[in-house]
Amino acid sequence: TKQLANGDLDAAFGDDGLRVISLQQHLFGTCLAIQSDGKIVISGWVASAAGLQMSDLVVIRLTPDGNLDETFATNGIKTIDLTPKGS
Repeated sequence: TKQLANGDLDAAFGDDGLRVISLQQHLFGTCLAIQSDGKIVISGWVASAAGLQMSDLVVIRLTPDGNLDETFATNGIKTIDLTPKGS
């Protein structure tokens, strides 16, 4: 969600102030940063449904209005495989 200074949802962001990102996996966002140009960077990890073991690092970048930033990685999402080699 994105809120205005008065606490109301910012209707210009995502879908009436809310942005849902579906990765078909369990996403656990752990960090958020706002760049000087207003773009939003979210990082965390994803896990498979089986046992919820951490499997990949993920970084997502949104435009200031809440859309995936298609100029970043692959359509705004970068996934880094954390599986040890040979596993």
